[in-house]
Amino acid sequence: MFFVTNKHSIVKSDGLFPQAAHVRLEVYNTLGQMVSSAVNREMPAGHRVVQWDGNDGSGNNLASDVYLNRIHFSFGEETKKIVFLK
Repeated sequence: MFFVTNKHSIVKSDGLFPQAAHVRLEVYNTLGQMVSSAVNREMPAGHRVVQWDGNDGSGNNLASDVYLNRIHFSFGEETKKIVFLK
């Protein structure tokens, strides 16, 4: 399982990967538009942390709002709601 926290404008998704996987972390606004593709890489099995720094794809700071954090991996995907406050 993954959980999401917001600490000092860093959103972390933390979990135990049962196997190596290609991981993609995407962040969407409430209109369903992707605002950031924070991670897109292979990760080995084990305890892993993927994070988003609160910026859009161009490096601009996003406003405080509600966002959806979607994590895709080779063996599934998970979506969590984020209340992002600065």
